[in-house]
Amino acid sequence: MALLKTIHASQVTEVTTVPTEVLGEHRYSEDGLRKYRYVKSVIIATGILQGEVVYQAPLVEQVLPTLTYYMFEVSNDYSADSPLVAGVAIVSIPLNSYGWIQTMGYHATVRDDAAITAKTALVGHTTDGEVDIMAAGEEHLVFAFTLGVSTTFEDDNGNTLDCCLAYLHNTLYG
Repeated sequence: MALLKTIHASQVTEVTTVPTEVLGEHRYSEDGLRKYRYVKSVIIATGILQGEVVYQAPLVEQVLPTLTYYMFEVSNDYSADSPLVAGVAIVSIPLNSYGWIQTMGYHATVRDDAAITAKTALVGHTTDGEVDIMAAGEEHLVFAFTLGVSTTFEDDNGNTLDCCLAYLHNTLYG
């Protein structure tokens, strides 16, 4: 039995200022070991850097006196509104641009606080875009496990950032 295949307008490394996919669309790598979501970068003026963890955009007031989330709009801003990591940026995504984040599988450059050790559970860090080692009482926030110690890498903008190898498995958008 053959599996259905989806044809996508963009590669997972492509970033655009207008949507080329349906917001929230998901797709898998060719080997089926990584999963991605199509999102829009909002809120942070500098956008999202490669390897940063992202969260669902915070609650905002609508015309009606209610609060609501905008699904699949993300920011690297650690927020009390949604402390669950939605995914990790695979390339930098400027403000109000569209691109893919990784939500499951091996990721080689997850931005960290330079204190990560191998075989530890990861949660979002209060420093925007970074991960931290899980502390007692944060078990429900774990979204990944490290596969190596903290190291450095140069992102697609030429920034040198601390990062770790990790396996993503329990992201909000997974």
